[in-house]
Amino acid sequence: MIEVDSLETMAEIAIALTGFTGVVSVLGGRPSGGWIGPDRLWLQALLAWSLIAALGGVLPGILSSGIDSSAGVWFAASAVFAGVHSVSLSWILVSAYLRLGLSAFRLSERVIILVCSPLGALLLTAQIAVITGPLEAAASFIYHAGIAWYLLISGIAFSFMLFPRPTRTA
Repeated sequence: MIEVDSLETMAEIAIALTGFTGVVSVLGGRPSGGWIGPDRLWLQALLAWSLIAALGGVLPGILSSGIDSSAGVWFAASAVFAGVHSVSLSWILVSAYLRLGLSAFRLSERVIILVCSPLGALLLTAQIAVITGPLEAAASFIYHAGIAWYLLISGIAFSFMLFPRPTRTA
């Protein structure tokens, strides 16, 4: 049996962030045109990343009911999480770099994107190393780091949503 208390706590934090997404979207004070450009991306990211952290926090507990060995649970959870992480990382890179362009973001947002993207790729590499074997002994640590990563970037997206983008008047 694996110990999942810390993951359940992380899942609860992620669920709270997901709830805050609703508060931000309703009380965000955006103009009648709705959420556009980078603001829309941060809102989508906040919802997606907090849900990934919440589901990732409960996944090992669910898997442990059907898989007997601890190593098997961490292997399966890491495989699922690496797949989700690769999709998430690809989505943010395509959205931020190609669809919107970095110039659409505030300086603070650009710094976060440029710093977090390589760190996210490094975490994905570690998850793949767990699946393929070289870092199998560190599977639990890397999995926890992945959930913590999604909590961190969800919090960052939430902070960007709290402070509205200045409106330009002609």
